[in-house]
Amino acid sequence: MYQTQLSYGIWKCPAMLTHSRAILFQYKVTHEERELGYCTKVPRNVNMEKLRNGYLFPEVAIEVSSFSKFAGFTGVRLGWTVVPKELQYANRFPVIKDYNRIVCTCFNGASNIVQAGGLACLSQEGYEALCNVMDNYRENAKILIDTFISLGLKAYGGKNAPYVWVNFPGSSSWDVFTEILEKTHIVTVPGTGFGPGGEGYFRVSAFGQREHILEASRRLRTLFK
Repeated sequence: MYQTQLSYGIWKCPAMLTHSRAILFQYKVTHEERELGYCTKVPRNVNMEKLRNGYLFPEVAIEVSSFSKFAGFTGVRLGWTVVPKELQYANRFPVIKDYNRIVCTCFNGASNIVQAGGLACLSQEGYEALCNVMDNYRENAKILIDTFISLGLKAYGGKNAPYVWVNFPGSSSWDVFTEILEKTHIVTVPGTGFGPGGEGYFRVSAFGQREHILEASRRLRTLFK
C-alpha cells in the first residue's frame, strides 16, 4: 500500500502525502506547550496487520488511511480514520469527542455503494488482488527509475508511492516539463507545483499499462541520451 498537522484538535492531510496507507501524527503535549511531532510512513504489511488487531500508537497518534491510491479510488473518495479513545489533550479531555463532533457536523458519510467497494478491498480476496496490482505498479516504477539512472539522472521514489521524482539540477521545472511534452508527447508534473522545494525536479507516474511505460522509457532515452 502506498502511503500521509494538528492545529490543536483539527488534523490536516497535506495533498502531496496522501499516497500513504497510514500516517502517524505524533506529538507530545505538556502543560506549557503543545508541540507537533513528525509525520512518518508505516510498512504496508505491518500496518494492515496491526490495524486489524488494534491501534499502532494509541496514546500519541491519529491514524489516517485512504483508498485513493492503493485501490484506485482517486475519484471515489473513501478512507478511514482511527482516533483511539486513549488519545487525550493535556487536560485529559478525549480527542475523539472533538473529532466525532467535527465529522458528524461536516460529513454525512460515504454512499452505500462506495462503502461496499471499500469493504470488498479489505476482504482477503480483494486485498490479495490489490497487492498484485500494486506489485505491477512497483515494477513500472522500477522501469522508469532504471531508465533515468541509465541516463545519468538522479531519481527518487517509486517504492512507497507510485511516483518517481527526477532531478535536473540548475534547470527550471517548467522548462524541463515543456521540453519533454513538446519532444516526446509525455506529460509529467513540474516539481514547483508542489512548492518551492520542487524546483529542479519533475514527477512521473507509475500508474498505467506496461506497454505505455515501456514506450515512455524508450522516448525518454531517445530525448536525453
